[in-house]
Amino acid sequence: MLIETFRSRMIEFVPNKFLAWFRVIAYGLMAIEVSGLRSNGYLYRVLCEENIRFPYEFLPINMVFEESSVNVLIGIISLSAVFCAIGFMYKYARWIFLFSYSCLFFQDKLLWNNHWYLFVLIGVLAIVVNLGKNYSIDTLINPKKRETVCPRWHYYLFTFQIALVYFYGGVAKLNYDWLVNAEPIATLLAQREHFFLLGGFFQLPVAKYFFAYSGLLFDLAVPFLLLNRKTFKAGLILTFVFNGLNSVIFHIGMFPYFMLATNLLFAHVLLSAETSVVKGKNQVQESTELGLPKKVFIYLFIAFQVLFPLRQFMYKGNPSWIGVAEKFSWRMMIQYKELDEFKFFIYFTETEKKEEVQLQLIENHKTLMIAFPETIAQCAIGMREHFEKNGLKNFEIRADIRVNMNNRPFQYLVKRDYDLSTEKRSLFKAPDYIVPQVKFHHTAIEQ
Repeated sequence: MLIETFRSRMIEFVPNKFLAWFRVIAYGLMAIEVSGLRSNGYLYRVLCEENIRFPYEFLPINMVFEESSVNVLIGIISLSAVFCAIGFMYKYARWIFLFSYSCLFFQDKLLWNNHWYLFVLIGVLAIVVNLGKNYSIDTLINPKKRETVCPRWHYYLFTFQIALVYFYGGVAKLNYDWLVNAEPIATLLAQREHFFLLGGFFQLPVAKYFFAYSGLLFDLAVPFLLLNRKTFKAGLILTFVFNGLNSVIFHIGMFPYFMLATNLLFAHVLLSAETSVVKGKNQVQESTELGLPKKVFIYLFIAFQVLFPLRQFMYKGNPSWIGVAEKFSWRMMIQYKELDEFKFFIYFTETEKKEEVQLQLIENHKTLMIAFPETIAQCAIGMREHFEKNGLKNFEIRADIRVNMNNRPFQYLVKRDYDLSTEKRSLFKAPDYIVPQVKFHHTAIEQ
């Protein structure tokens, strides 16, 4: 009975206006975000200069772009996003946006960003569900293409993804640093003592726990509040408060505004079958029955999004410290690492002497490597290849990297006597070269 009720709800038709409005706002925000990259020299330093590159293992691309090529790519992404927003040539624009944006996003781990990853996923779902059938230029040009209703599962497919972002963000906060020491919130608030009106409050001990636990409860609860018609308005208010504070206090870019736009996706719960479902002579061209390829893709997409973030529980150690499973898992704002020492060395095994390697690093190289330590070995492997091409033999690549995380003592992140250039990545265990994290009441260990 429950399954039949669920199935009936999934295939009932509801107005698609909220999906259309979400398309306008979401792709508009994406266009603004990507267009802003032109004024950000960081993107050009990553893609155009002969720096160390960190390609993804599943997509080992290592291209050096001309500045003009980057401008063309940004232009294509921005224009296709605008076309998607206004619904002009939407059938093709959504594919162009997804392909071009993915080409940019997956070029280098230095470009990793949680909300950029979310943009990619929304782009994928926009291929499965056509968001351009209402409030679009295409339907003004050809009114026969206009549809005012859609199966409710169109909404649920998007809300499923957004609910996971919230919920897994809350799950990631269920750790010692967050629950007991309110870190890294305490550190971030301490840096904002001069914040307008609230700076004094931020320095009080109660403030860090207020923000830590309210953030945790919000992430875990808000998807369920938004998915229930009776509690939707309460959830809506909370999202404006939470995302508004995130934007004003922590300055985390476009992400809070994008998450506010996703409220439109949850608003379908207000469209009841008794009052809002359009029946009778609707010119609905899209069937509620899915073809086998699309159905298989949706099931695989859902399975991946649910299961892949859970890999963080496969590894021994704090995922935030070892950096494994941090990406693609919605682990957001739960680590704050400070750097004390960062050096690479060539250790000559025959003479037992070592020389420091002078690397041309931009600041974000170091930030990336201490946040995701598997990239330290990736960098070392690249150095070995470079030195071997220049005739060096019988050497190891070692590193002295001292950091602290979430106000713990400074300690070495990787073993100082370990040849990082021979490390092979395993999907089932953390890298062997990472030093175990010290506890708060211990002095920093040096290995």
